[in-house]
Amino acid sequence: MLAQQVMMMHNDFDQAPDRTRFDMDMWDGATVARRRLFMAIEDAQVDNLMVLSGDIHSNWAGELKMDFLDEDSATVGVEFVGTSISSNSDGYDINDRFKKRLAKQPHLKFANNQRGYLRHVVTPARWQVDFQVIDKVTVPDGRMSTRKSLVVESGKCAIAQA
Repeated sequence: MLAQQVMMMHNDFDQAPDRTRFDMDMWDGATVARRRLFMAIEDAQVDNLMVLSGDIHSNWAGELKMDFLDEDSATVGVEFVGTSISSNSDGYDINDRFKKRLAKQPHLKFANNQRGYLRHVVTPARWQVDFQVIDKVTVPDGRMSTRKSLVVESGKCAIAQA
């Protein structure tokens, strides 16, 4: 497990299929360093790297590809990005902009813009992540719920539905 601050996986913020836009304050701004890290992980024969990130006020889950532009490229790990607990107001579940970004990038498996936290349940057989979200942070007594549960089986680099 590697805990670090910013999203490691490639994330094209432009919804248009023929354009790209990256956040250079994330690992997309350090692609050579990311590739070196992925090569070291592959050389060490790590069979199911889990990366935990945050700092972007939204939830994400995705698979870490050696080459994010090639769907058939080797997957070196899985990343879960947790949202903020209260910043950016109430947030929202998912909109057309997020749906287009998910469709454009097959390595991205889930996105959500609600406030909350991630709950991790780890056993020798699997790592389950429950995306806990709150419907409103702007009023007292907001309701918490599990928006999505995803799992990674031991020894695998793939996200599945729990």
